[in-house]
Amino acid sequence: MGGAASVEEWGQLIGAGYQAKDVDAVVDLYEDDAILANSVAGYSAVGRAAIAARVKENFAVDVEFSEGLEVKGTFVFGDCAISHVTFRRRRTLLDGTVEESDGRTTMVLHRGADGNWRCVVDHA
Repeated sequence: MGGAASVEEWGQLIGAGYQAKDVDAVVDLYEDDAILANSVAGYSAVGRAAIAARVKENFAVDVEFSEGLEVKGTFVFGDCAISHVTFRRRRTLLDGTVEESDGRTTMVLHRGADGNWRCVVDHA
């Protein structure tokens, strides 16, 4: 199981995974029982298999995807971290529709026994 060597690397890897549309790379950054939730889109996915399915669905409708992220604050407390991020997302759907949106997300990361950081809660 993967993860990231630091909280900062986690952010870099999740961005790279989304840009490459690499489901495995994205899911590898979550703990086995993690929660991926999006209040605006109306879904919650619990566990790596459900997160993989949701990420695959998102990738299936995008032809082009770009996201500008700005980390507003990250607070590390021992083996836990909370990060607040704002983003501007632009995606082109298969039918040619272009969607743009602004949002924010809060993530709770955990450093496992192997020293790698993985997401426990990702709530947009």
